[in-house]
Amino acid sequence: MLIRKDQAVRIAPSRLCTLWDFAVPSTQFGLAHSVIDGRYPEQGKVLNTVCDKAYFALSGTALIHYELGDFELKEGDAFFFEHGRWHWLEADNLHVVVVHAPPWNADQHRIVP
Repeated sequence: MLIRKDQAVRIAPSRLCTLWDFAVPSTQFGLAHSVIDGRYPEQGKVLNTVCDKAYFALSGTALIHYELGDFELKEGDAFFFEHGRWHWLEADNLHVVVVHAPPWNADQHRIVP
């Protein structure tokens, strides 16, 4: 099954982050492409209460501030975010493939202080 980028749903959770959510017909995982250029979230931290997610960096860089430490993400690297753990990042034109398991939805996504 081919899902074209123009079929993806564009979501802009902040002025520095844009996400294209691809409608994968699966109850097991979700797939997206995200571009982040700056701090995300702009204030506070992100917390996913249900889904785990993984980033695969296509280009750009980021310093990920994660509940378990700080990590530098570069092109070709992957990072796994466990649900229930907070994070925020400082990105420089970061393009990532995002895999969520189970699929992401806005009800499980929180910005916390």
